[in-house]
Amino acid sequence: MFRHAPIRAAVFFGAGASCFANFPAVNSFFQYAWPRRGGLLDELCSQLARRGSIYEGTQENLNWPVFNAEKLFGWLEILEKAHRIQNVDGVGEPVVVSNHRDMKLPADELMSKLKGEIARVYGAQIEPKTIASAPHHDLLKMLDTVLPESEPLHVFTTNYDGVLEQLFENWRSGSRRIGGPFRLCTGFSSDRPGQWQAKLLEEEPNPGVRLIRLVKLHGSITWKKNADGLPVETGWAMPTEHDSLLYFGYKGIPEQEPFLTLHNLLKSTLLQCEVLIAIGFRFADPYIYELFVMALHANKGLRVICCLKRAPESSSPLSRLMEQFPHRVQVLVNQAGKPVSFGDTQFQESLEQILASPRQ
Repeated sequence: MFRHAPIRAAVFFGAGASCFANFPAVNSFFQYAWPRRGGLLDELCSQLARRGSIYEGTQENLNWPVFNAEKLFGWLEILEKAHRIQNVDGVGEPVVVSNHRDMKLPADELMSKLKGEIARVYGAQIEPKTIASAPHHDLLKMLDTVLPESEPLHVFTTNYDGVLEQLFENWRSGSRRIGGPFRLCTGFSSDRPGQWQAKLLEEEPNPGVRLIRLVKLHGSITWKKNADGLPVETGWAMPTEHDSLLYFGYKGIPEQEPFLTLHNLLKSTLLQCEVLIAIGFRFADPYIYELFVMALHANKGLRVICCLKRAPESSSPLSRLMEQFPHRVQVLVNQAGKPVSFGDTQFQESLEQILASPRQ
């Protein structure tokens, strides 16, 4: 069994960490959601991608339907907000998304339909045998062994799906759990619907019980707003008359709960952490990228180990981070220098070696 002196470690799961359960990554959402091209949503989203790319001076839309879904959702949120501002007194014209063939929808209606698609795609049922074979088990068990007993295990994710919730529910049944008892905290109360209570994330671990804080930075398909407009955890994974409560990452600082508290917890953890293991995350979220830059400047002892299927492109945010902080931000590689993907047979050994290696 891997042995290591206690270290403060945390894990960050990006979209690539859920690919084992057949959930699409950020760039493949539109390809996955609409295998057949040419429908209303496909046409309008592709046009929005084209216009946004022209505005930014890029040609990202040329690979459609391969496109950064978070970016497009962020642009649509801007249009949706403009829609609300324009109609605040009830006399403005709606902000419409259209294409050249007179297909069109108001921005708020398009956003509502897309949130329904997000809930449908990421709310798909995960087979118990798939969860049982998830590569997350061994990684979290290893982190439990290296983390001081008095420290909470922070599990951050930008994923909307229910992989981690189902995994921890699997542990509650006694299947492949960590070394001892644990307590899971998400910021929501345990009843259904669970009420958002930010103070829950301030609770300290109890002796002999590992506290696991599951921090869903971009929300979840099971989060909704109740009749009073307050966040609740429903446990319902599929579309309802209420939109899922999601925070699309291609924008600035969050201003509302629960996302304000969740991002602040990421910030405080990075400032205290020694090692953060990022799985399937390429730092394309501008605000999270800036949080890591700030933390790496302020916390000289922080190392970031990234696990990816392929090396980052030369002009990508992760490449910039690696150039700015050499030896402290690195991609997990095998003995041949090739990236080691999550769940690869060499993943655990490669990670253990890099954790045991002297800091440079």
